[in-house]
Amino acid sequence: MICFNKKEDDIKCPRTRFRDNLVKQLETWKEEENEIIVCLDANENIYDKGIGKALTSINRLLDMSEVVGDHTGK
Repeated sequence: MICFNKKEDDIKCPRTRFRDNLVKQLETWKEEENEIIVCLDANENIYDKGIGKALTSINRLLDMSEVVGDHTGK
């Protein structure tokens, strides 16, 4: 799906726009030294997609981890 945003004169997939906006906001909060908990119902393995990579990459400011799976082993 592609959507058009007149404000930015930009064509971008809604999922990509959501991911980019989410990561940008989380990075802002992280820079402000806030503690961050993200709850996300993705209905698929997010580590195969861009959002999981953006949240967990050690090359990025966020470097988050998925703690429920670590705790439950699932």
